[in-house]
Amino acid sequence: MKAIFFIFFIFIYSFQARADEPNAWAGVGFESWIGKLPTQIVDGKALKLIETDGVKKITQKIVPAYEMDAINKYYVESLVSKIDNFIIINKCMPHNCPSELAMIVIDMNSPRIWVGLFLRDDTHSSTRWYSNGDDYSVLPNTIKQSFLERHGD
Repeated sequence: MKAIFFIFFIFIYSFQARADEPNAWAGVGFESWIGKLPTQIVDGKALKLIETDGVKKITQKIVPAYEMDAINKYYVESLVSKIDNFIIINKCMPHNCPSELAMIVIDMNSPRIWVGLFLRDDTHSSTRWYSNGDDYSVLPNTIKQSFLERHGD
């Protein structure tokens, strides 16, 4: 009887945790980042939007470590913006923004993230998108166009 109770308790607890996940995501406070840089210095420490608990957990799962290392070297940042229900973070390599850049797109309503990277050098160019759900093609055209416009000439 105790085993049945234990299994029932685990089932109810795991169901409740999954049901609360979107609500917890909505309470992260993404709105407070809009119009600010994605890296803030607070009390002498760097506070990064992409390193907040939920965002960091997802990006670590979907983006290979070597790509995250590159993103962390992209010190040039634009102000965080919002398009529809998506938070947009733009970063790029200093002195090389049109040729080495990243866009992080966060769905404010559910724990979905897309990370787009672009690299161009003398011999090749590449574009990579990572996501924990839908393909980048589901993103609004304004977001996709913004990513392409950052490539420059």
